[in-house]
Amino acid sequence: MMRSGMVLLLLELGIFLMLSLKGHCVKISRSSNKSGGDFDFEIDPYKEFELTHVLTHGREYSQYLLKNNTIRYFYILRRERVPLSLEVTPCISRLDWNVTLIRRLPEETPLVTDYDELNDQFRSTSSQALGLRLYRYSGDERNSYSTGSAESGIYKIDVKSLDSDTFVKLFARVSHDHTAITNSGSSTLGKVNVRQKGKRRLKISWSSHPDQAVPVQYCVAINRQKNYKTQCGFRSYAFGDKPKLKRWSFFYKKNFKSTRRTMSPVRAAPARDFSYKCIGNKTAYSYKGLRQGQMYYIDVFVMDTTSKRMISHLGTSIRARTKSSAKTTVKLSDGKAKSITLKRRLRSQKFMYELKSPAEQLMLSINPCGGSVRMKLYSEKSLIKKAKIKSLEYFTIDDAQPSKYFIMVSMKGRKARQFSILATTRPSKFLYPKLPENTQINVYQSLIKCNSVTIGWMVTEKRQKYCIYKREVNDSYKKSTSVMCEGPKYRKKSEKVKCAYFRHKNKKRSVKTEKISDLKPGTDYILDIYVSKRRLSMPYDSVRVRTKDKC
Repeated sequence: MMRSGMVLLLLELGIFLMLSLKGHCVKISRSSNKSGGDFDFEIDPYKEFELTHVLTHGREYSQYLLKNNTIRYFYILRRERVPLSLEVTPCISRLDWNVTLIRRLPEETPLVTDYDELNDQFRSTSSQALGLRLYRYSGDERNSYSTGSAESGIYKIDVKSLDSDTFVKLFARVSHDHTAITNSGSSTLGKVNVRQKGKRRLKISWSSHPDQAVPVQYCVAINRQKNYKTQCGFRSYAFGDKPKLKRWSFFYKKNFKSTRRTMSPVRAAPARDFSYKCIGNKTAYSYKGLRQGQMYYIDVFVMDTTSKRMISHLGTSIRARTKSSAKTTVKLSDGKAKSITLKRRLRSQKFMYELKSPAEQLMLSINPCGGSVRMKLYSEKSLIKKAKIKSLEYFTIDDAQPSKYFIMVSMKGRKARQFSILATTRPSKFLYPKLPENTQINVYQSLIKCNSVTIGWMVTEKRQKYCIYKREVNDSYKKSTSVMCEGPKYRKKSEKVKCAYFRHKNKKRSVKTEKISDLKPGTDYILDIYVSKRRLSMPYDSVRVRTKDKC
């Protein structure tokens, strides 16, 4: 023990002599304060304060504070009646902190900068004679004591952690320069606008910082726990806040060994539970990976790129939409068809049609595409009809009374089903066009050329509108029923070949032929035909054809 004590004493003496020769006024003393190490280095304030608890203008200090412990910092103001702001930022815990001004110092006593001497003065002198309490705050937000005309003297800042171990940031300034952003900065930026795009993406935007002279960058933080009012608070949650040894680790090692047992640092959260990204001066950000029904908390931190300090904060939250289900009822309007796709996550869909006055007839039509569906039709009182539908079917209710009519359409199996549904009290105006018994499109093989093909199809005795569409495809094309079910209004104009009205007067002449020109040699095409009546259409069976390679 005596030998190690002599080694430490010789080291103290060596460092003292080394720094003194450089022109610094340095004192190395043992400190009994709770937040410091075994040794405090007090260097002349005109040089720098690297390891003391004396704040300097324009520099942010970070200190690790144990729960229910208090740290003490000083700020020395030599000028009279200047703007002054002393700012304290909590990270993960609520703080209780106050500011006291030393109004009168003992006569013939120089303005000291030694931490122990400043502490001794507060202990030996009564509070009435030595200082005046100027400000006190308790909470978890960044807060500051500000005055436009501060008196010269020594300002003491005592900070206590109330909930847990935490990092604390302290900052002092004496002029309204670019770092002098008040605590109301967050309100001047407006609010964060959040919109959900699709099932798994968020679009986040906000207004730019009002002071264009301040070089800023925006950091977006997203988590599922809560909003964080400070950047260091979120970083403590996300990455943990275990304190690291400073560069003078030899002198701090003994202190860390003795206090590490009482420390309870925050552990880093799993990477899947948060997102944190700094995006420069952009004012919009997209987040992917939403989980349906989950609450997300979004914080936007405005950072000064010069001082690396947080100067403002915006926060909001949003709950991701839940997946669509049969509990969501789709309202039907008279005479307007709706197209719905059933799949694994949406295996059934409920519809409602409200009849407000009596009608001679209420007609319901369901046109499945890509497979059969099951239907249940019922009123507010009882079940009216249930059926398995493989192709277009009509259901009618005679002398329909005012009521709400519900239709549940569902599917079995894994293959997607698409269908259109329509309800109306004017059946004659909203009937689907009539298809012939044979809905195949025939390609005349002998008439296939390098730039044209000829097709034929059956028409009905009723005069109806027929539209031909072509689509160029490649070898990787997979047949889809979605375009066929939705009808020609969803097709591209460039795919349209021709529309014309046809009918036959006798069955012997019920085949209509058409030559499709302007095709590419050696190319595959999908050919579709739709027959339409007013807003409703029905498709023929698609056919695939390949033009000849050479003309």
